[in-house]
Amino acid sequence: MQGTLELELPAPRPRLRAVPAGPGTPAGPGGTAAAALPDARTFAAHIALTLVEVMCANRPLAHIVRVTSPGVYASVERRRRVPGTHHRSLHRGMRVRQVIGCSPAPGVYEAAVVLDDTRYARAMALRLQGRDGRWQVTELRFT
Repeated sequence: MQGTLELELPAPRPRLRAVPAGPGTPAGPGGTAAAALPDARTFAAHIALTLVEVMCANRPLAHIVRVTSPGVYASVERRRRVPGTHHRSLHRGMRVRQVIGCSPAPGVYEAAVVLDDTRYARAMALRLQGRDGRWQVTELRFT
């Protein structure tokens, strides 16, 4: 008769549990803590005007590549290429009338920007997320 071998079982792994994010915790992969980001309200106003200029083909599309997600970039590119969806004169005299925003999560800022060109008022909704030390537009709606 042969001898028996002792069976060694690995120790049980500790159970992981979800911990809510604390204030200033980065949001998502590559996220940046809110305290390390520039002022969101100022950025929202600036990027809104920049996006209008890009959609009007008065500014190169390449100017927004680093500050927009791939989906937003593609959306702006499509809007720019569709005849009748942009007007070269649209941005002339365009100014930001108001920015209303809130931060629903750390490193996230949602803004409604009212743009005015003296004849018409237009609205833009933006979702900004802190990524790699700067704000990035991850959602965009423009009327």
